[in-house]
Amino acid sequence: MKFSLGETVSIMTETGIFTVRRIESMHVWLEDEHGFERRIPTSHVVKRQAIETTVKVKDGQTQENPKAKGLTRTNKTHEVPSIDLHAGSLGIESYQPQEMLNLQLDACKVFLNQCIRKRVVKLVIIHGIGDGTLRHAVRQMLAGKKGIQFHDGNFSARGVGSTLVEIQLNSITPF
Repeated sequence: MKFSLGETVSIMTETGIFTVRRIESMHVWLEDEHGFERRIPTSHVVKRQAIETTVKVKDGQTQENPKAKGLTRTNKTHEVPSIDLHAGSLGIESYQPQEMLNLQLDACKVFLNQCIRKRVVKLVIIHGIGDGTLRHAVRQMLAGKKGIQFHDGNFSARGVGSTLVEIQLNSITPF
């Protein structure tokens, strides 16, 4: 699938609206609604289409749904930026385990630094459940950093697959 700069797209494994910022042969750089950029394999990206709808009002009149045309979210106050560190989401599933772990941690550091620059105080790191290697490495990296607090992000029947990070902006330095 061919993409063009500025085009609005979605990632098949995630929710959200993204904008194409750079195009490579097998990857695209996407910007999310918070202004964060990520490199995603083109096979995980799909084009968005506006769906025009009308809403029936009680008195029989119809009106256009303004949200359907623009495909924008109006209530961003409760959204928390997140990064999915699964190898498939980062497009690194063909790497050896240790190299893959290093790339995942590098992606996490880039995301954290973007959050610090944009003065984001709460974010989610999705590491998955798995054998706990990535979770342990992420939390070890966070534990050694002044100005960071973290907690379990979400719980499912199989365990905890994400970490909620809180940043104290007055005492944090970049990773």
